[in-house]
Amino acid sequence: MRALRGQTLWVRLWRLAAVAAVGCFWHWAVPPGGSPVESPTLEEARTFFPSALEVQPGPERGWTVVGQDSAVLGRMVSTSPEGERIRGYAGPSHLRVALGVQGEVVGVRVISSGDTEAHVGALQGYAPFWNGFLGWRPAVEPLPKVEALGGSTLTSLAMAEAVALRLSGKQLSLRFPDPVSLEEVRPWFPEATFLRGDPASPGRMRVEGEGEGGRLLGFVLRTSPVSDAVSGYAGPSESLLGVALDGQSLLGVRLRKSYDTEEYVERVVEDRGYLKELTRWKVSEWPGVDFEKEKVEGVAGATLTSFAVAEGIKRRLSAELSVVEKGGASAGRRGWSWRECWVVGVLLGAMGLSFTNLRGKPWLRFVWQGLLMAGMGVWAGQFLSLGLLVGWARHGVDWRQAASGILLVAVALLVPWGTRRQVYCHHVCPHGAAQEWLGKLSRFSVPVPPAWHRVLSWIPGGTLSAMALLGVAFPTLDFAQWEPFDAWLLAGVLGGSTFLAGIGLLASLAVPQAYCRYGCPTGALLKFVRSTSTQERFGGRDAAAFGVVLLAAAIFWVKSPGSPARRSPGGESSEVQSAPVAELRGNGFGTTWSVKLRGQTMGLDALREAVAGEVERLERTLSPWRKESATSQFNAAETTLPVQVPEELCRIVNFAQRVSRASAGNYDITVGPLVSLWGYGPEGPREGLPSAEEIQRVLPSVGWEKLHVGAGTLRKSDPRMQVVLSLLQGHAVDQVARLLSERGCTEYLVELGGELFARGRWTVAVENPAKPGTSVRVLELADSALATSGLYRARRVANGREVSHFLSPKTGQPVESDRELCSVAGPSCLEAKGWAAALMATGTDGFLELIRAEGLDALWVERGGGILWTEGGLFSRGHAPEAGRGPLR
Repeated sequence: MRALRGQTLWVRLWRLAAVAAVGCFWHWAVPPGGSPVESPTLEEARTFFPSALEVQPGPERGWTVVGQDSAVLGRMVSTSPEGERIRGYAGPSHLRVALGVQGEVVGVRVISSGDTEAHVGALQGYAPFWNGFLGWRPAVEPLPKVEALGGSTLTSLAMAEAVALRLSGKQLSLRFPDPVSLEEVRPWFPEATFLRGDPASPGRMRVEGEGEGGRLLGFVLRTSPVSDAVSGYAGPSESLLGVALDGQSLLGVRLRKSYDTEEYVERVVEDRGYLKELTRWKVSEWPGVDFEKEKVEGVAGATLTSFAVAEGIKRRLSAELSVVEKGGASAGRRGWSWRECWVVGVLLGAMGLSFTNLRGKPWLRFVWQGLLMAGMGVWAGQFLSLGLLVGWARHGVDWRQAASGILLVAVALLVPWGTRRQVYCHHVCPHGAAQEWLGKLSRFSVPVPPAWHRVLSWIPGGTLSAMALLGVAFPTLDFAQWEPFDAWLLAGVLGGSTFLAGIGLLASLAVPQAYCRYGCPTGALLKFVRSTSTQERFGGRDAAAFGVVLLAAAIFWVKSPGSPARRSPGGESSEVQSAPVAELRGNGFGTTWSVKLRGQTMGLDALREAVAGEVERLERTLSPWRKESATSQFNAAETTLPVQVPEELCRIVNFAQRVSRASAGNYDITVGPLVSLWGYGPEGPREGLPSAEEIQRVLPSVGWEKLHVGAGTLRKSDPRMQVVLSLLQGHAVDQVARLLSERGCTEYLVELGGELFARGRWTVAVENPAKPGTSVRVLELADSALATSGLYRARRVANGREVSHFLSPKTGQPVESDRELCSVAGPSCLEAKGWAAALMATGTDGFLELIRAEGLDALWVERGGGILWTEGGLFSRGHAPEAGRGPLR
């Protein structure tokens, strides 16, 4: 072979670059963000649970299905957003999974899919695939071998893996629903930054640190729900196990939650020697542990509880070992299938036919084409198509599921590019083989006039160009119906493909290789990259490709958010408005949270999980509405001795004390007994109003001076004192903002229950209390926080009297205020929330003095509708849709 000239090499490289450029435009044109995860309707729930009466939000972004008498019937979860990264033939699918009360799968259905419509449609009616999930218990069993549908193999396996990934490490017991947080695992893994379900084992989670792709630090396992059936004195317990990177050594055991007798549970938790003793066996040794022979004595005074903990660990690790022996729970690659081996064998045979004199033997070619049609076409269903390449470009390709397909594409593109031998079209394509067979069997042929030949020869290239451009302009357009290949297996589903296949095969009876010559865009692509000599020149096909690349770039530029077609309404190009904004959402603190990210398109799933985990951590550890939180435990401790609490709680209380001092005690977080008395606490509402005697009975336990903050401790002067953390949502907003900054986000808006923090510049508004849903002030919030407190949403009528949740620590009565709402801007949301609450709690006399003394940037709405704000701050720069009285001077 003659050496390539420099010009020839550049021409060939240009052709590969042109194909890659169009592929990049296909990929970039796909809108950022995953599929929206919508709550299931009651009608959908009844397809799995016929007696369902209600669908409630549940843990781990799932839903609890409730029946008569509030009986829990099961759970429902969605595979998104985790499953968004698992692609089938052309894209990811979003599925809903229903699980019964024992954690078994009772049904799976497709909600939406970015995969090829034909493959998804064919799989929808294939009962053997869906029935393969039924009865599977993800918490204790590996994923069963599902029966993939021939022709939709990639779609089948991708859906199965998405289900396995969603359920791995997240199989929650109805008794122990709380997800594992990073704070729980950091005693074993201080560098932990992320928890991810491990598809290799249900119920196990990978602990990852910073680094490329997430540096694996080790694993954690929760004993529930395997241990739910193991009861101590009064009920089951759940433990958390830290496992080293080797997958065998136990780093520690932590008792998370228990329904056993509280006194006995405390004894087990405090006996660290016992929990340490349980780590002396490796994971593989636990199934054979005999507690009597090993002389495991348990905890004195809590024997049954301690042995229940050990037995729960034994059952959990026995299930873990069973999963490992069976090959794990992943629906990912488990070795090469027979179909994949067949594809590789065909490629090797095709290379032999292309580069040896075997291609000149007619009988061998006849037999080979029969094998192609039966093996590659009908059985394996493996074709190279533009629809496949567009799907891979848009969503990526999972090499574990599509290794043979990737090899097929590589051979089809690179062999003709480097050697001039057209391997795929001549020796691999079943549709081409079928046309050649029909042409040989036909007894008549129709000559194509030269003029018609020249016109028809433009069709494949024109179709290829149109698909290249339309793929950029319409990033969800399905190209499967533009080619005949899916008709080999999915003829009953895909009408357009079946029509093309039929027309092409009939035409080949009269015109040899009719579809290949005059209709195939995939063939046109392979012809474009194919080299013709060792002295290549830039020719007509290269000029046409250059024009297609330029048009694709222009379409992408026009459709991109930063183009002139996407300018701001005022006609001026706005950098802030042009950057794409992604939004993450979730629930927490009895309300909702959202995060808007400007210019962030990658890693959204991980960010969503991290934010949700941080909100859950704060609620679990600090919210007085959670019985296990440090705040609830402090409130329940009737002692005047110092109580150990998280440093985080001390910081919040310390700031609250400062606000109390500045507001002359009008704002006070020790009003917990009063809040409960008036029906605003975790105990729930009460009928009627508290009597004067009841109020006087609890007032002595209220007073911010009676609460003392130490180094990691809080102390009460009155043992009946209870605190309320009205500032907690503000603190949570600050913590989420800190997390986002640590993860490299530079422009974001965090909102939780109406409290805001902005990094960068964002347009926000203050709600009009007289007309909820409208605003009294539209603001540009930049690198600061905005918090609001008000009466209008929490006011209720009892015994003919209007009362609110703002209670005076001095009188025990609801605060009577001439203000409906107060908003404060500040450097942190904790501070803004504290001062806004203080302004609402302060009477008319001290209100303005507090604003001036602290230099607050505030806006307030009076009960008569007047709107005032401090001059020179954020609110004076805003736009007022409603008429107000103006700034305070």
